[in-house]
Amino acid sequence: MSGCPTQAISFNKQGRLVISADLCRYCQHCVISCPVHALTMDQPEERYKAFQAGMAGACQAVLGRFDRQSVYYVSILMNITPLCDCWGFSTPPLVPDVGILAGDNLVAIDQASIDLIDYRKLIKENVPDQLNPPGKKGHLFQRLHGKDPYEQIRQCVALGLGKPEYKITEIP
Repeated sequence: MSGCPTQAISFNKQGRLVISADLCRYCQHCVISCPVHALTMDQPEERYKAFQAGMAGACQAVLGRFDRQSVYYVSILMNITPLCDCWGFSTPPLVPDVGILAGDNLVAIDQASIDLIDYRKLIKENVPDQLNPPGKKGHLFQRLHGKDPYEQIRQCVALGLGKPEYKITEIP
């Protein structure tokens, strides 16, 4: 199927659609690009948590190659869109630009980044039809996608990658 960037979708010998769990990266390009909305990709909560644990583990493995005292983290909170940048295209931003965060604590930077993406500042006309109406509780991304963005923070804390507490100092 041409809609899959990793060629994870194919038809088996019986003519049934098969999605390879090894190749699929859950970008959901197939779900949104299907003209008849025949595909869904609901992830059970335990699979979502396992994926986030894997992301945290990969981060830990990469950071293990560096002197932790020599690493600085930067998060650019501009043009925040509802879909992953792995899609190869963009949509209008969901919220106004927030700014740039930097620090020596990976978890604190990510915690602050998520905290600063405020549902109350949602630019409603920029939400794609497939994600409307947003859910009623939780963080903006949880309302749009049904997944708690703080799960990755919890997984990183569990691996000792940092602490979520932060203090923001504005630089004019």
